[in-house]
Amino acid sequence: MALTGQSIGGEILVYIEGTAIAHTKNATLTADRDFIASITKSSSANWEGNRPSTQRWSLDYDGLFVYNAAYGVSDIFALQIAGTKVSIKFSPNTSGNNYFTGSAYFSGLTMEAPDEGNTAFSGSLIGTDALAEASLT
Repeated sequence: MALTGQSIGGEILVYIEGTAIAHTKNATLTADRDFIASITKSSSANWEGNRPSTQRWSLDYDGLFVYNAAYGVSDIFALQIAGTKVSIKFSPNTSGNNYFTGSAYFSGLTMEAPDEGNTAFSGSLIGTDALAEASLT
């Protein structure tokens, strides 16, 4: 059954090749578009005109490091080093809801081990093609 009302962040997971990244806490999906500025001496009142150009998307995430996680830092590190393109899904785990999907490469992995704190990781994915929206069935 589809979720209703306002989404709570914990409902959304980051999936790589169909498996959720283990123990994530936060995820940010960003879609951007560049514009080509067009201004000439005869432009009205020197206002810049803009035309849509290239688009790109990225996904940043962070979480808690857990040894032997089902899909954790070791898996991410191996895929990043190999330069493997992966299929991603930014999605609730409930049928009937929309999610975002695309292909991407891991572009960064950071681990933090503070004294008297949780060991954490963070990373980024850079999209390689169009980001699409679909419905979870």
